[in-house]
This record gives sequence, C-alpha cells and structure tokens, in this order.
Amino acid sequence: APKMRVSLAVGGVVIALVLRVPLVPRLVRNVLTPAMPRAVEPRYPLVEDVRLAEDITVVVGTKDAVTCSLDQLRHLAQALPSGIRVIYTYPTPLWDDAEAHESLLREAAGRLGGQLTLLP
Repeated sequence: APKMRVSLAVGGVVIALVLRVPLVPRLVRNVLTPAMPRAVEPRYPLVEDVRLAEDITVVVGTKDAVTCSLDQLRHLAQALPSGIRVIYTYPTPLWDDAEAHESLLREAAGRLGGQLTLLP
C-alpha cells in the first residue's frame, strides 16, 4: 500500500507538471502528509490576564449606525480579560437620545463598564 501511494503521488506530480494544474500538487501533498499536523510550540510564554489588563488597551471604532454596537460590547465583555481598558468610539445616534444611548452601551459592556471609555 505505501508503494502504491508513492506511485500515485509521483504520477500526480508528473500530470500536474505536464498540465500545469495547481490543484493536483495540493492533492498529492495532502496524500503524503499526515492527517494530524504536528503540534506548534508557543513562541512566547503565556501571559496572565492581570498582566494583559495592565499592559493593553483595546480600541474599537464603529463607523456607522448599522454596526451592532450593543452586540459588539457584549462580545467584548465575554472575550476580554477582566480589568482590561477599552476605548469605544461610535457615531452619534440618529434614533435615540445621546445620553440614553450611552447608558445602553455601558449596560451592554457589563463587567467592562469600569474600564470603558466611550467617545461619540
């Protein structure tokens, strides 16, 4: 079976070279490589959430009213470590009072609220 795989791979490469088809070399590569890729060693050591919160500020800008600002802030509150600073810019709402909209944004930010800076 291994000899047959090699023969098929070599035949595929020859056909690919003759026909200049980019798909065939990729298929041959997939036949010859293992199903599970090798593990990738981290280049840098893991950083604790507290250290990230001290050293990083996340800046998010929304360009129009179509962007789902509330959903973005809810997602950020779940994805970012606690205590991280967030600067969030957004357009002045056309459909709502500016103060009421800011209140909605702060509510959506949840636990990020203390470290959240809103810039309309």
